[in-house]
Amino acid sequence: MNFRNRVKIISRISLAMVVVLFLLSCAQSEFKAIRFGLSSAPLTLDPRYSTDAASTRIIRLLYLQLTDFNQQVLPSPALAKWSKLSPTHYRFRLGEKGRNFHNGERLNAEDVKATYDSVLDPATASPHKQSLDIVKSIRIINKDTVDFILHRPDSAFPGYLVIGIMPKALLNTNHDFVKSPIGSGPFRFHAWPDSSLLKLTRLRDNQAFVFLHVENATTRVLKLIKGEIDIVQNDIPGELVKHLETFYKIKVQHHLGSNFSYMSFNFRNPHLKKIEVRRAIAHAIDRRKIVKYFFGKKTKLASAIFSPEHWAGHKNLLSYDYNPAKARKLLAQAGYNKENPLELTYKTTNKPFRVRIATVLQHQLAQVGIKIKLRTYEWATFYDDIQKGNFHLYSLTWVGVKSPDIFRTVYHSSSIPDSEKKKFGWKTFRADLLKGFVHLGSLVWSSINSVATQREIYKSLSLPILNRKNSGKNRNAYRDEVADYLIELAEKESNRHRRIAHFYKIHERLIERLPVIPLWYEEHMAATRSNIFAYTLTADGNYDSLVNVVKLKPGEKVPATFANYRLKQKKQATIKVKKFVPMEFSDPDSDPVKSKSNSRKKDKVIIHVPTAIPKSNLSPDKSNDLKTDTAIMPKIRETSKADAKKLEKPLKLLPVKSKKENDNNPKIEKRKSISNEIVKQKNKLTLPKAKDSSKTKPLNATPATPSELAK
Repeated sequence: MNFRNRVKIISRISLAMVVVLFLLSCAQSEFKAIRFGLSSAPLTLDPRYSTDAASTRIIRLLYLQLTDFNQQVLPSPALAKWSKLSPTHYRFRLGEKGRNFHNGERLNAEDVKATYDSVLDPATASPHKQSLDIVKSIRIINKDTVDFILHRPDSAFPGYLVIGIMPKALLNTNHDFVKSPIGSGPFRFHAWPDSSLLKLTRLRDNQAFVFLHVENATTRVLKLIKGEIDIVQNDIPGELVKHLETFYKIKVQHHLGSNFSYMSFNFRNPHLKKIEVRRAIAHAIDRRKIVKYFFGKKTKLASAIFSPEHWAGHKNLLSYDYNPAKARKLLAQAGYNKENPLELTYKTTNKPFRVRIATVLQHQLAQVGIKIKLRTYEWATFYDDIQKGNFHLYSLTWVGVKSPDIFRTVYHSSSIPDSEKKKFGWKTFRADLLKGFVHLGSLVWSSINSVATQREIYKSLSLPILNRKNSGKNRNAYRDEVADYLIELAEKESNRHRRIAHFYKIHERLIERLPVIPLWYEEHMAATRSNIFAYTLTADGNYDSLVNVVKLKPGEKVPATFANYRLKQKKQATIKVKKFVPMEFSDPDSDPVKSKSNSRKKDKVIIHVPTAIPKSNLSPDKSNDLKTDTAIMPKIRETSKADAKKLEKPLKLLPVKSKKENDNNPKIEKRKSISNEIVKQKNKLTLPKAKDSSKTKPLNATPATPSELAK
């Protein structure tokens, strides 16, 4: 073999080795990436424009803000600490943490001023401008200190400064922050090749994160089971959540939520202007039953935008109960009957889970004589209609609401978008004419000044009338002078206790006038693979815990900090597989709250029977995806018909009384005999395996939760 052939062979072998090493490194990096399944793709990564939940939660990873909120939902320092120099003068001093942008520049006071100047600029058209209109001016004291001067006193002002800080140099050059964000947060932007795939990198260890948009809930769950996704959160139907809880390699956790779901009315509609109609709709909706069958156990009924646990929430506020008879009576008072029915349109997104809830609402309203036409749209089209006021009824959820400025933004008449308030007249004509002259002056200056100078001149010449453009979120055009007065009174109040008293009155006024129907605070649910550690849920459902998440490789040892947690998971899984723990038998039509509280009482004996998820509980569009083989659906163990008849209703015993009260009591012997009979029945009860599951009828009981199985 000559020298040339040897060189060719060696080069080919080395090339093959390089290819193999490259493929192995790709496979390793692909495994190492933590993949997060999203039900909705983020719309923007620019903190000035984020309004949807996915965008807001991811932006918190990329940017840091001046202030944040602590566990008591009170403003707390983030990038800066503040001091109150006067009721309308706040000074913020930047700390040392989070001061480096991802492009290498240092964050300073000029970046803070440039960010908030951009949000307040009418030309930016930021949806957050309304909540910051209280700012009169921003002054730079030095590179680490910035002052905010307000139009009016507001003791909650520090909680308004939650916009991510952006570099001034890039803001002046109109950098595209929507698709290429540059912040100072714990994560750095890597790539966003299409709307369904977003890649971020964690700064402290270069851990790769991939956010995948998988709209269909069943597909998202199957990808999690197969290992194609590591984490999913929320927007998964209850039957799929229970299905996930049966897998040893899947960890499911639940958390109380604070996100406020509501149904909104359009006050431009002559029918919905009537308070009787709004109250009739509120009484016609059986919220308790919807929560029971569609949401998790930690979902709570709502009566206001803030939960009772919030410092500004109302602790004793009552909402509208389910009362169809009262709803029909109110409709009759408003002039509607079978000959003259009330017809309305309800809009929602085209997500299957939301469509199912909308269908239930349609059915419940039809029971009292209200005809509802359902209209489903893609999110962008749906949200555009809501912003334009093109609706009768719709439902949405306020995500991450923590500051009481939401009252002005949503319920104050000054927050009605301009398109609804603007009327032709001399004042409007004069304002537009004056605005035209200012624009003309800015064009003259453009030939000799920079873009930044033009913006400063425009702002200095602008009169209050020129800042009429309003991006408020009072989209249903709710006008109430009493509510306006109470909101303004609460904003001016500096005493904390008196301010909370004003918020109480605001809550009571809103539940009386019903600009929206409070529905529920949805619980948060997260499911992760067994090799994912340290992912935790919060009340607002943010993704902040991704900063600490760890993903173990196959065969890698569990870190000492997670050893106890892993041992606990193993014990629960062993119990789940090898030992079937019986659960409480409950009446499906009973009140879930009452049944839960009654089950703890000593005077109630509950006979336990096992059950599982019947296939009939799955919706038609999901039943085909979840096949009944042992790898996907849990094994169903059922009692015989004879045992089921004996256990139709739980037996109640009389409360235990003192000896003096028990003397000469004829019911004592009867109670003892009943107790003895129950013991005999429990001893006789057997749970045979059904040879043919089609011949037995499953009992209508709820499946066991992991906490119950662990016991």
